[in-house]
Amino acid sequence: MKRFNLILGLSVFALTVNAQSILKNKIKFKLAEQEVVRSLTFATNSKRLVVGGDKGTLSVYEVTNQDIWNLPSMPGKVSSLAFSFDNRYLASASEDGSFSIYDFQESKSLNLN
Repeated sequence: MKRFNLILGLSVFALTVNAQSILKNKIKFKLAEQEVVRSLTFATNSKRLVVGGDKGTLSVYEVTNQDIWNLPSMPGKVSSLAFSFDNRYLASASEDGSFSIYDFQESKSLNLN
């Protein structure tokens, strides 16, 4: 239980520090006009933040160099985002039941069909 509390505490600290950085710099994510943020997640190393919108847009914010870029869009509203433990992969799911996995090392979406 102590380990879980420590991990949770460190995660909340990283999220707080990065959220303050983003708010301070007034980051504008590359979401479509009138798009609402549906989901967001920080990488486990706190160097990337991915934001998913209700029109399927996936926007990546690189904390270290403050670069912002988009991944291939989802076909529906983004409902969930998660990084792999090593931060190489991002899994995204949309409300229509589709999902995708993006490989940051190879800079491409994986073909799961």
